[in-house]
This record gives sequence, C-alpha cells and structure tokens, in this order.
Amino acid sequence: MISNQAGNINTMSHRPSATCPGETPVRAVKLAKVFGANIAVDSLDLEIRTGEVLGFLGPNGAGKTTAINMILGLLQPTSGHVELFGEKADWTQSEMRKRIGALLDGVELYPYLSAKENLQVFRRALGGIPERRIGEVLETVDLTSRANDRVSGFSQGMKRRLGLALSLLPDPDILILDEPANGLDPEGIKDLRDLLKGLARRGKGVFLSSHLLHEVEIICDRVVILRKGKVIAQGKVTELITETPKIELAVERPGEAEKIILAKPEVSSVSRNGNRLLVQYNSSTTDVSGTSGSLKGLDNYQRLAQQLNEDLASHGVFVHELIPHRGNLEEVFFDVVKEVK
Repeated sequence: MISNQAGNINTMSHRPSATCPGETPVRAVKLAKVFGANIAVDSLDLEIRTGEVLGFLGPNGAGKTTAINMILGLLQPTSGHVELFGEKADWTQSEMRKRIGALLDGVELYPYLSAKENLQVFRRALGGIPERRIGEVLETVDLTSRANDRVSGFSQGMKRRLGLALSLLPDPDILILDEPANGLDPEGIKDLRDLLKGLARRGKGVFLSSHLLHEVEIICDRVVILRKGKVIAQGKVTELITETPKIELAVERPGEAEKIILAKPEVSSVSRNGNRLLVQYNSSTTDVSGTSGSLKGLDNYQRLAQQLNEDLASHGVFVHELIPHRGNLEEVFFDVVKEVK
C-alpha cells in the first residue's frame, strides 16, 4: 500500500516548497517537434501550476511522450521553448533538476541492486539530498520491508513504486508522471490517487499523463487533451464535463423523434437505445433564448428541455421522460477526439 496520509507526506519533506499555490513554474511555449514529414507535436502551449494536478490525455500516437521528453529536456524541440521557474529551461543547472521529479514509462532500475541501493545511487548523483530521505520515500511507497531486496525480484507494480520513490527523492516542486499506475493493483491505484492529491494540497504541481480516464477525472483539477500533436481541448475537469449539454429522454416512436431532433442545427448527435434517446448539443452555439455562448447551467438545460418537448409534441411525438444527462471525462474525451478525426 502506498502511504498516503497527509501527515506522513508532510513529515517526509526536508524543505518547504519554493513556490506558492497558483504559480506557473513550468510553461511550454509554442513547443513543436517534427520527425521528417511527421509533425509529432504542433505548437503546444501548456502550463503546469503549483497546487493542482494537471491531466495530459490523448490517444496512442497523439504526441504525449514526445511532449513530455521535450519538457524534461530529453528531446530538443524543432521550435518553441520551455520555461522553468520563470526562465528559459537550462537542464545543466543541478538545482533546477532537483526541483522537478519525473517518472517515465519504462524507467530503468539497477536490477542487481536493492531498492535502497538504487535510491543511494540517485541520491549521490543528484547531490545535496539528506540520507534520511531514502527511508522516507521508501515508507511513502510502502517498500520499507523490501528495502534490502534486489530489484530483480520485484513485480512490475513494485518496480513502479520504486520509480515513484526515485521521483520523490529530492522533494521536487513539480512532479511529471507518465502512466504511474502501470502495474499497480486497485488498492495501489487508490493509494497513488490519494498521494498525488495530497502533494497538490501541499503546493506541489503534479503533471499526470494517463489512459485511466476515470482516475484522471477523480484526481485532476485541469486536463489537456492532445490529438495528432495538437491541443483539441483543455480546461477544468468540471467545466469540460458540463460544457457540452446532453439531455436524455424516453419517447414513443423513437425513430421519428431522432429524425426531428437531428434536424435541429444546435444538436451535435443523437444516440438511441430502445425508446431512449441521448441528445448531445454543440458545445458552442446559440441557446433557445437567442443568447450566444456555451450552453451551461440548470436554466439552459430547462430551456433546452422545454424546447425539445415542444418540438416533438408539435410533430405528435409524446415524451415520457426528459432529464439532464450527467456526463463524465471519458465521454468528453471520446467526443472531442471523434470531432477532429
């Protein structure tokens, strides 16, 4: 079990955060990477802020790993740049390296060294990290009892937890994680969730790249969705979920009702299951009162529902039930990815 108690997280810190919540210590500015004729990342603007968890989403091949490698200085951008703590990134500065921790997919560990010895190697390489940090981060990721065991005997989940311990070793202000839940069991995933939220509460900035959309919805304050190297959606999780209104209704003659609804210009799509229809509206359109802008809030839902009911009734289609549909991040993700195909 990954240790996630707020008190325990606080005791593991050997220095106060050098940043304040709401600051933007990491900023990607028009970041781009081209491999031959392939544009892997196209003019990416992105901010990692302290005191929050930022989710980084996209289908396979969207350019997420390339973007992360450029942010961390592992890959030279074709154009654009990265700013760290208000200055253009200079990864030759050891203090800057210690202020950003990273766990990348496929991190390499020394298999014939113990967990503790792996941490010792990285502690000495970074320099200036107290010896006691090793015990603290091992406790945080629940590997204290295996501290002296060789990594070659670890499961994939245990190796992932040790990788997380490595990223936490310098007590960084920013944590960049690429698929940190790989290999973790359900309990480990929940503990990781609590740990990351606890770090954000302490003022750390957490950047989380993951395919686990349900976990991202629970953990993250904001998300950025990438497709074919371009940002196709970004914002607060709660706002993205409510930005595109959906109404669920049960009707008689659902086939006829579907045709009537699809004829409305403000409707994006209709899905049917038996006599139930799920109506999705455009995220930016003109609402039924004639006001331009995103259709949000209970008042808009009520106006949309009333108009929908009246339109169907005028065609002799009776509505049995009509309710707002509460979406989730998975629906948002697939909706926006589908729109830009």
